[in-house]
Amino acid sequence: MFTREDTDTIPIMNERQESVTLRDVIITHDLVEKKLNKFNLSKSAGQNGFQPRILKELSSAIKVP
Repeated sequence: MFTREDTDTIPIMNERQESVTLRDVIITHDLVEKKLNKFNLSKSAGQNGFQPRILKELSSAIKVP
């Protein structure tokens, strides 16, 4: 069933000013590996379908894009 949306009452969103830019984020290969090694192996796969065990076991190989 299709519905017709009332477009006259859509709120106007103001632009947000973000104080953090991508330049402020530093990601290193060692940091990626450290985070992968902290994965809980009893958890299920994420939306990407990868099991945490696989990501953890391959952390040293996949830490570099």
